[in-house]
Amino acid sequence: MESTSRLPPTDSSAEPELFDADGAPKRSSDGYDAWRRQRHDSLSCLARQTGLPLNHRVEVQLCDGVRLRGRLQLQEETLFVQPTEVGPLALRVDGVAFKATEIESCVRID
Repeated sequence: MESTSRLPPTDSSAEPELFDADGAPKRSSDGYDAWRRQRHDSLSCLARQTGLPLNHRVEVQLCDGVRLRGRLQLQEETLFVQPTEVGPLALRVDGVAFKATEIESCVRID
């Protein structure tokens, strides 16, 4: 038995129309761009709070004498960066993980 009501074909490539608060059409990438700006600003704030040059090339000397060169990053990439205290901050330089409390010195080299 065949259904008599048929829905018109849909264009699966069409994105839903979104509008901003002023009623203007909104690009679907606006949310992504806003999230990237917010994440960048949060990382910059965390870098200022900790005094560490996050996302820059550095030379780090750890308390046990290990010296690392590379880009200083958070150990885990998270969607939203929350300001934290220096103590539990987990970092990495070129895949080598360590805690901020293990840093003896950190010099930006870029």
